[in-house]
Amino acid sequence: MILAIALGIGILAIPCKALYANAQSEIEEVEFLTKPGSAVFIDGSLSGISNSDGYINVPIHQISDANAIQVRVEHRDYRTYERTISVTGATFQNPIVINLSSSKRFNNSYLRVSIFSLFGIVIVAFLFIAGKYFKNNHKMSSAETPVIPPKNKSSFTEYSILSKIAQGGVATIYEAKDKANRTIALKVMTSYLDDEDMVNKFIGEGWAMQKIKKKFPDAPVAMVYDYGRKGGDPNGVPYIAMELVEGKTLSFFIKNNVLKTAQKIEIIKQLIHALDASHQCNVLHRDLSPDNVLVKDSSEISIRLIDFGVARHEIHWLKGTSVGAAFGKPEYMAPEQIEGKEIDFKVDYYSLGILTYALFVGRAPFTGKMMYDVFEQHIKAQVPAMPNKVPKNVQRMIYALLQKDSGKRPNSAQKILEHLN
Repeated sequence: MILAIALGIGILAIPCKALYANAQSEIEEVEFLTKPGSAVFIDGSLSGISNSDGYINVPIHQISDANAIQVRVEHRDYRTYERTISVTGATFQNPIVINLSSSKRFNNSYLRVSIFSLFGIVIVAFLFIAGKYFKNNHKMSSAETPVIPPKNKSSFTEYSILSKIAQGGVATIYEAKDKANRTIALKVMTSYLDDEDMVNKFIGEGWAMQKIKKKFPDAPVAMVYDYGRKGGDPNGVPYIAMELVEGKTLSFFIKNNVLKTAQKIEIIKQLIHALDASHQCNVLHRDLSPDNVLVKDSSEISIRLIDFGVARHEIHWLKGTSVGAAFGKPEYMAPEQIEGKEIDFKVDYYSLGILTYALFVGRAPFTGKMMYDVFEQHIKAQVPAMPNKVPKNVQRMIYALLQKDSGKRPNSAQKILEHLN
């Protein structure tokens, strides 16, 4: 009798597996429903703003690679709420309803995630297992197939670590020596090593920066000597060996206001050059901010643009950097990024406008205690007036770059430079 039941379940599991795989393969987005104008974050990253009906669609790849996701919702008129959601087959099939209220935390009734019940609890377990199997074995179409960049032959073991420079949320940066006895910065991924998307982003940073520098050697982008995995092992720790820049971030100079007007203009010109080189290589930076600009310690102004970790490339082998995905620092994000619309190189121009404003005024134009307030200003608010000390040509450039409609922004680096020249 028991054997017969087991065989029956096994037989049912086969069509269930196919049913689940087919259903998931057809789904590209998961729908959330909450208050209109809410900022929705998945695992700490902004997914976008809910529309006038309260709906927001999140790309399936942003939530399908984990057993659970952290959802945070911010709205100016309501308290910020957070909740952990278990990822099951049902998560991909039904809208996730988040009902904001004045209560201090979510009530379970506000989060309505239905589950399959056709064959009972036992069959649901089989569906979950089938889903995991599907995720690992599903073959993408040729249009979706990730193109992994070629791995260099050198390995992590070829570097001698001298000291630790900095520790971040994803990677640790060391001062090291390579076989050519060059002093370099060795960036080693130390977190999210089991997250394929994060690993691809990390390796993609080295790939993108190396590509730009090879095509435009004089571009003020940090030089990448090598990238890959420790020991040449496909499962080894990812690393990037890059130019060691002796200097400080642009944030330091903005905070201390120690630069002269001519020096500030020279920094902006070099940034325009770096972005133009990137764009000609079909790479959008998407995270331009003072923290990602290094100013070298030298008698003349010389910068290096760094951190291409969320860049979008000409070939979309990075699942987390697709069109419409929201990445970047809120104060420096373009309206179309926030709203999850299709983007192009002009998102970097908008960020350049924000950075230029901050460099000359001492702060970003749009700030607030909550991210939602900052997002709303990017979308609706006028650029605050600048003090008279900001040169008129610089002001004109900033206003041109900060147009809400990307179609009204300058369409080339040359057009931007015309304001400065």
